[in-house]
Amino acid sequence: MPDPAALDARAASLRALAADVDDCADQAIARASSSRWSSPNSDDVRDRLRQARSRAQTAADALRAAAADATRAAQHERDRREQERRAAEIREQQSAQRQPL
Repeated sequence: MPDPAALDARAASLRALAADVDDCADQAIARASSSRWSSPNSDDVRDRLRQARSRAQTAADALRAAAADATRAAQHERDRREQERRAAEIREQQSAQRQPL
């Protein structure tokens, strides 16, 4: 079974990568927006930047979804391990009660 700590670390890495993707796209749009340029291709360039921003948002959302999945898997594994531990304790208690003194 996967290690919950490793899954949590993976989730954190994915969230950080999603933030980096968003930041990179935001910076590109900010730089393009801060300058006034007009040329025959400027509208085309702006459209391509908007499309790139949209793709970056989609990628960041997918990374965040994968991070959420990893977090859920880590919690599920922690819960499973805790349930196994409790079941083992109960078996030990029942076994100790059955043994004659």
